[in-house]
This record gives sequence, C-alpha cells and structure tokens, in this order.
Amino acid sequence: MSLEGKSAEEIASLAELAMQLSSNPKTRSGFLQLSKVANPEANIPEIDIPLQFKSALDRGQKRIEDLEKQLQEDRLERSIESKRKSLINGGKASRKDIEAIEKIMVEKHIPDHETAAEFYALQQKSAEPTPDVTLQKNLKESTRPQMDLKPFNGNINDWARNAAKATLDELRGKGQIKI
Repeated sequence: MSLEGKSAEEIASLAELAMQLSSNPKTRSGFLQLSKVANPEANIPEIDIPLQFKSALDRGQKRIEDLEKQLQEDRLERSIESKRKSLINGGKASRKDIEAIEKIMVEKHIPDHETAAEFYALQQKSAEPTPDVTLQKNLKESTRPQMDLKPFNGNINDWARNAAKATLDELRGKGQIKI
C-alpha cells in the first residue's frame, strides 16, 4: 500500500491508527508481527529476540533429548551384556549359544535371558537322538538269561500244545467236557 495520492488527512488518520494499534498492549504484539510479515528484513527486537531465544532453547532441548536417548541405549546395551555374561559365567550357555537364545527370546516373546536359556537347554535336550527301539529290544533279549528247553524237547510251543491236548483228552474221558 502506497501513500502516494493520499491526502494529508488520510495519511494522518492512518498514522494515528498505527499509533493506537502499536501503543495498546492488547494489539501491540499482533501489530508488530504483521509488520514483520509485511517486511521480514525489518529489525523489530520485540519479535526477533524471543524467536532467537526460542531457537536457542530448541537446539539445547534437542541436544538434551539426543543425549538422553544415547544414555538409555547405552544402559540397555550394558544390561543385555551383563545378562549374557551371567549366563556364560553361570554355565547355562556358551558364547555360541547366546545368539540362539536371543533368537528364541524374539520368536517366543520371552523377555528374560534366564528363562530363554532354560527353554533353549530343554530344546537341545529333547533334540538329542534316541536309540533305535529294535536295538533296545535286542539288547534286552541278549542280556536276558536263556531258558533251558531240554525238558520241552527243544520247543516250548509244541510242549504247551501237547500239554493242552492231553488235558482236554483227560477231561473228555471223565465226561467233564462235551464237545
């Protein structure tokens, strides 16, 4: 907006309006901000200093947040390393087992290293191969004392059939069994 072509009264009226807006505490801040928007290069300390101060505070706050985040990550890392050493020193796991244990923690949602190590140990124990059942049966039979079959003419099955037949014949002869 240019003042060219304006009368002295109009210019005086605009100047008085600007004075009223800039001197009223309720409208002064808004007036100065509008003036800064209209002319960004203008030096208005009441607007510039708080912005510079806020910018400095924001940078400091950001730096503090970054340091706190790094400190928290370091604490977490030290805690995890402490739990790993505890497992190794306690004889519950070896260095090579730690990776598998932590993988189980993630997959099975186990929050504790100790519990995951126990789970891993049980998994490894159940994964051990078991001997063949027929081998176990053969081992049992080979350690069993052998029965003497001489009284049965070498075949206990034939002897048992013959004994059963003789008993049936005897019972039939006495009339106790009718077939």
